[in-house]
Amino acid sequence: MILGLVLACTPDGPDLEAALAAVRSGNDAALKLELDKAADPLARDMMLLELATAEPTAGGKLCAAVSTTYAREKCVKVIGRPHLQGPGR
Repeated sequence: MILGLVLACTPDGPDLEAALAAVRSGNDAALKLELDKAADPLARDMMLLELATAEPTAGGKLCAAVSTTYAREKCVKVIGRPHLQGPGR
């Protein structure tokens, strides 16, 4: 949530809501466009982590794209919650 507020304050930065819509619709091209707006790798990874937390069913794919150790460690926690990854969550 905080990441969303910080990113929303950056006019040229990624739009968390647009990225979430892209994840939910399966639009990888739109997701890539939003992620490419991130200023640095950590900002990009934090956005991927936020998306993986919001949509755990896509967590494996999103977490595979992170590049920092911190984000990988946090993604392990998201992916490690299999009860969130099934239908009816």
